[in-house]
Amino acid sequence: MSSLVVPVVVWGGGGTGQNSPTHRVSSLLLTPDCTTLISGSVDGHIILWKLKLDQTLWNAQTEATLEPISVLLGHTAQVTALCVANEANAPISATSCAVGGAKGTFLSASENGDVCLWDISDGRCLEVNRFQGHHIGMQRLPVREQSGIRVLVWGYYSDILVIDGCSLCHLFSLSSRLHPDWASAVTLVRPIVKAEDVVVALTLSGHVKVWSLSSTDRKEMEFIPEEQSKSIRCMNPCHMTCCSANQKLLLIITEAEWFLYDLDDFVKLCGGIAPPHPASTTGGASCVVHTWSRGSFLTVDKIAVWTKQGMCVVYQLPPDVNPENKRYRSKLDSSKEEHLKILASFDAHEDYIRSQKESKSEDDENGLKMFDFDSATNILAPDCVSASQFSNMGFVFASGNEEGFLSIHVLPSSILSIDGKTKNWDPSMLNKKIHCLSSTSLAHVWEKFKPSGLVDHLVDENGASHKVTSSLYLAQYGNLACGREDGSIVLIPAIEHAALKLLAPQYTKQLGLPSYFVMRGGHYSKVTCLLYPYQDSHRYDRSLFVSGGMDFSVVIWNLLSGQLIRRFVNHAGQVERLFIPPDTCGPRIRQCVVSVSSDHGVNLTSLSERNTILMAGCHLFPVKTVKWKPSHDFMLVQTTDGTLYVWHLSSGYLDRVIQGSEAEDILSACDEMEHEVTIRGNLKDAFKRRNVDALKDMAIQQITDLAVQEKVGVNSRGDSNRKRDGAGTSASPSGSFSGLNICPIRLSDGDPFFHVLFFDTEALVIQLLNCDKRRPTTSSSPPATPVASEKFKPEFERLEEVRRLTQSSSNFTDKVSKLGNKLLENVKKEIVSTTATAQTQMQGTNLQSSSDSSSAAEAHSNRKPTSNMSLPLVDVEGYLESSQDDAADFEKQRTQKQTPALDPAQQEAEQEQLTCETAQLMMSLLFAWGFNPSLDRLCVELLGLFRPSDSVCFGVTSRPGYLTLSLPSPKTISERHWSVSSSLTTQHRLSIITLSNALMSMRVPILAQKLLDKVGPSSYPDIFQGWSSVAALHCVLFPDMAPGEAQMADLEQLVRRWQDRCLEVREAAQALLLAELKHIGSRGRQNLVDIWASHLPLLGSDPNNQHPPQPSNTLPTPQGSSTSFSNASSVASSPKHSGVQPGVHAANSSYPQSTGQMQGDNHSDGNSVDDDDSLGSMTAITSASNPTQSTKLSRHEAQRRQGTAIVMLGVLGAEFGQSVSESGSFQSDGSFLEGFSGANMSLARYTCQALSHLLLHPPKGVDKQRGELRRAAIHLIGRGFTVWEPYMDITKVILALLEVASDTKVDYDLMFNGLPLLPEMDLLQTTHYALTQIATTRPSLFITSLAREVARFSAIMAAAQGPSTLSSSNMPSAVLARSKTEILRNVEILMDKQHHEVENLLLETMDIVLHCLDPGILKNKMLKNVFPSCNKFLAVDHCSTTRRVAAGGRRSVVHLYDSRALRPQVIQGPDEAQEGSSISCLCFSPDGKYLATFLAQLGKILFWQASSSFFNMIAANSFRVVKVAECPRLGISSGPVIKGRRFVTHRMVIILLSDGGEFRFTL
Repeated sequence: MSSLVVPVVVWGGGGTGQNSPTHRVSSLLLTPDCTTLISGSVDGHIILWKLKLDQTLWNAQTEATLEPISVLLGHTAQVTALCVANEANAPISATSCAVGGAKGTFLSASENGDVCLWDISDGRCLEVNRFQGHHIGMQRLPVREQSGIRVLVWGYYSDILVIDGCSLCHLFSLSSRLHPDWASAVTLVRPIVKAEDVVVALTLSGHVKVWSLSSTDRKEMEFIPEEQSKSIRCMNPCHMTCCSANQKLLLIITEAEWFLYDLDDFVKLCGGIAPPHPASTTGGASCVVHTWSRGSFLTVDKIAVWTKQGMCVVYQLPPDVNPENKRYRSKLDSSKEEHLKILASFDAHEDYIRSQKESKSEDDENGLKMFDFDSATNILAPDCVSASQFSNMGFVFASGNEEGFLSIHVLPSSILSIDGKTKNWDPSMLNKKIHCLSSTSLAHVWEKFKPSGLVDHLVDENGASHKVTSSLYLAQYGNLACGREDGSIVLIPAIEHAALKLLAPQYTKQLGLPSYFVMRGGHYSKVTCLLYPYQDSHRYDRSLFVSGGMDFSVVIWNLLSGQLIRRFVNHAGQVERLFIPPDTCGPRIRQCVVSVSSDHGVNLTSLSERNTILMAGCHLFPVKTVKWKPSHDFMLVQTTDGTLYVWHLSSGYLDRVIQGSEAEDILSACDEMEHEVTIRGNLKDAFKRRNVDALKDMAIQQITDLAVQEKVGVNSRGDSNRKRDGAGTSASPSGSFSGLNICPIRLSDGDPFFHVLFFDTEALVIQLLNCDKRRPTTSSSPPATPVASEKFKPEFERLEEVRRLTQSSSNFTDKVSKLGNKLLENVKKEIVSTTATAQTQMQGTNLQSSSDSSSAAEAHSNRKPTSNMSLPLVDVEGYLESSQDDAADFEKQRTQKQTPALDPAQQEAEQEQLTCETAQLMMSLLFAWGFNPSLDRLCVELLGLFRPSDSVCFGVTSRPGYLTLSLPSPKTISERHWSVSSSLTTQHRLSIITLSNALMSMRVPILAQKLLDKVGPSSYPDIFQGWSSVAALHCVLFPDMAPGEAQMADLEQLVRRWQDRCLEVREAAQALLLAELKHIGSRGRQNLVDIWASHLPLLGSDPNNQHPPQPSNTLPTPQGSSTSFSNASSVASSPKHSGVQPGVHAANSSYPQSTGQMQGDNHSDGNSVDDDDSLGSMTAITSASNPTQSTKLSRHEAQRRQGTAIVMLGVLGAEFGQSVSESGSFQSDGSFLEGFSGANMSLARYTCQALSHLLLHPPKGVDKQRGELRRAAIHLIGRGFTVWEPYMDITKVILALLEVASDTKVDYDLMFNGLPLLPEMDLLQTTHYALTQIATTRPSLFITSLAREVARFSAIMAAAQGPSTLSSSNMPSAVLARSKTEILRNVEILMDKQHHEVENLLLETMDIVLHCLDPGILKNKMLKNVFPSCNKFLAVDHCSTTRRVAAGGRRSVVHLYDSRALRPQVIQGPDEAQEGSSISCLCFSPDGKYLATFLAQLGKILFWQASSSFFNMIAANSFRVVKVAECPRLGISSGPVIKGRRFVTHRMVIILLSDGGEFRFTL
């Protein structure tokens, strides 16, 4: 799962006279409710527009409003087709798409084969799939019963694809046997009589194909051939549609003519040619003929046909072509074009020209040059039109052209009501001009709001502002490097300049204008690319910075001083890309940067040698990919035509040129061997070739990697390179966490760059906590609240102490292992010391060695050491490079100046300041301003927050590489912040709660340092209370204080973060989810149960029961992932949750696989890095589900829904289900959810089975300990154990949890170092929580279950005569042997917190304790010192002489434990002492020969005498009662209780009472 990232976009170009973002419309879609307009572009982005229409528009000519909402980024090629997948608030079947918000979903297809599913509400990308071919059209099949959403996709390929509208998986294809050709136009016919769909397609060659789709075809056939094929001589069709009012009419559109056919026999009824249009608006003589593009039936006798140039014509069809007329087809010869009546028309292109001319005068004043409006080329610009009916009162036409101009026209119902049978046509009834109601474009929006970019306010000495052409964020310094079109590079403080653009003007005046730094003289034209090598790998010098330009140059800069070091002009075209080679290359290549230019060349420029070591040219096509094969010293360059060029790195020669499939195989082999190669070859080649240098390189490299890991630590995923969400850019190098990343994005080539700020909540929390740890603790500092990662530190410290009690002191294997590890560490330290000595001797002789050494030291200063062991960093690259350079280069490098190392304290102060500024800006932007005025003042005056400006635009991340950004809007930030979508509301609320909790747990409130200097430490409590109020506002009080248009939290997203990898985010998500569940009330929770019950997997033992329980009459299927509610009443009445029949959703393994997948769209495993798929793999659950239902959903979608349903119902059942009391009866102290109450516990049973299945059947491989879904199941088992108890095999669950705790191996040195817990450590902590919850809520059940397994284990051990015969067949016993530490931890908790429960089961408890304790420890130490919790029980005693342990229980039963026996010795008192009595206390005599047991309720004390056998062994009858003494009864009424007992002599025992009295008894 990706971390919690909040995007904020800073649009640019509006304040400097630059152009607005280009939006060349290529496709258009108007939703059926006429509220949203979707426009796809040639460059791949999609824009959502909000359309506001009023009923008064049909009577009065008032303008409608068309405002941009957001831009969707994801497609990398032209968007060629748009299609509605799920309409707004439309009920669908249980097997169809369950994603999308209240506005529905839509599909988009691009020319490179990508098909995406988008949510109209918030613009998130829900699904992605790639098919081979160029798509040109899509159409949704009508939703029938149990069919779901199906979509037809066609394009430049022979078959028509039928895909699932939710999962985008390929279902089947419509193939052609006769005259196969590309389908140019496709339509759908739905006969009223037959319950089947008929697909009609028209190919480029003019052949009509007909397919009939039945339910059997969809399930059994992969390819469906056509049923009919006929040639109608209609070449190159553009569009085809069928009349919905009468299925006999078919409208076919070609570029030159449109035709109306009878669908029964394909007889032409009528047609029309495209009208001419004057090329000059002033009355020129030349004319340009329009070309038709699309058409649509308005009524059965009226059609609308529009051209590519934006002209729309409404025709009245002749009466004899109307199937409802008696004269139908009576006089086809009279149905000529002159009989067609034009009722109305409009020309969107004329509206566009008129709009441009109106603003021409203003543009002339600004000095902008306008194009010639009278040119014919502009008239022929392609145009897109979409039509939809509005409230049965008319049709709305939306039009857009390549210039980005959008217009809205409305055809009133009065025109549609004209009777086509009229013979006397009034001229006023014809040729009506439809006026444009609304028109807009991105240029108009930019002109209105004038957004300003991060560097738009910067001007040169002449007062001119230059466009940014490239950008790179330097996370280590917090600076943004911007290359401009004049060749200069500007370094600006990113946070300060972002605050200048995003905060309110009254605060930006206080902050002042930030400073910046300009580097000039390197480029003479625009800067095209930037690279900071040290940010990608610490092997480079931290002071070097590289840039490429349009002037063919690659320039090396000194970043710290801004001086130009070297300029290379070795390309014959502009430099397009700069990147670094991988770490597996040789030492000389690892100091190079790679540059790719437009002349198809690839150059390697060495930063240490300051020259170009390889110029790979002669490529005939542009470079597509560069791969490396270090084992053979090769660089592989693939061009766009598929040719592979193999270059030898050492010699610089072209080794070979490979084409075809062989080239693809070689590239695939490079990807597979990427992690297997080493610096100079693999280990096998090194030994085979006696390559000593390779062995030395590998050894030093391994030690370096180990040193780096121990110096800078590892992140939560255990790897060293972290990826940032959003546009797929890499973050800082290994070991660093950046709370902010800035990515430059532009919508089209040639557009100005705008910047997106990605605030990483998880990384920011880590940075804040590390800053707080580095601060020295003073007397004035208040006690810090433990953060989430440190709350468990005392528990694990005690766990480590208990672990030592269970380890045998005489274990020879452990001693040998420890000795071996110690020797290995000594050898390792010796090697490192030797290497470090060589490094010290080379200081001052090699520039790169010094640079890398300072880089490693700087990386170490950024992070607090995780342990006391400190290994010196080894400069491998500098050492190896110096041994290979010749004498001349060596002397040259000696004379160069070294880069000084930064002061660690200064660097830590800069990092702390950068972290605080980032957190301050993020909190200021996300805070809910205006909800609570008093809290607003507190945030400004005490917490250091600032109000944002109204120009702030947020974004939403969905899948990797897919991003949604909001566009400038006239609404204020408070009006539109929380009303955009539930997904954005959830991310912002979750982020601000997480940061508030982190700031509240710090020792010193470092966020507002300037304010702290004024208020002093006395205001610390007020500051912490302020952050608590901020968290409470966004968690609990938000639904009651939010405005009416505010969106509530998306419950599904919160469920999927129930076990987030970051503990702070996890706690915030759990608190927010529980608060939302409480707010929606009982009816809202019951709706959630009804929604997700149908997705719960079936894992019961009854094979006939294949459907989940139905707690209500209908089980609604969720229409979207945004399961959000405002209140209980709105849930009940919302059409979004209309009832449909339930269905079981399982994986589909029989679907034909698509020909490809998008990068990052991993549907095959559970390791998908997706913001929405954080619950891990559901392979085990899916395989156990009903396979017959697998045709409904794709595998990935079924897994996602099943995982969400398990956690959702688990949370609902654990928090709001009906618990079972200790006696087995149901509690009835409130209203409970149906399915989780005493009357109906069916859902509780099914949910329990799913949770148990996840625990008992872990996924194989790496996911066994890293699966977040399994961890969530473990957590919910413990959290709601009282609900699941009646339906759970208690012993299996407890043993499974103990097995997880015993098998999890962790490094305790990396647990509490300010970083997120490792997955293994997180799993262990969750397992501890579950076991503790089970033990504390049901102590008797926990103790008896473990005691029964201990007795079974002892019996097996006794029969086997030792532990050597334990095998997997006795798995429960093996688990008990490995999990002694965890058992003792829980027993200790019970003894401390559940004293009475343990006292009633003391014998079983002591069986468990003495089974877990090492017998060798009890030989040397007393039980009260080894396990102090036993001192609380007077019925337990340890003899110091015989080393025996005695424990007394009910019915006067005593268990005697001896280290030489596997099972305890059971002795029982006389019959008169057994009934209704229990031993209150006991003790051994000093010599161990006597044992006294006191029965307080009977008022008797029994003296036992021990006798030894010949071999000093305890015989079966070794203890016998020698005396029974009477005493007053205790414990019957209020009175003194026993406080102690002891033998004062060998024959006298004293019982001490709480009131100071005592009883003395003598044998």
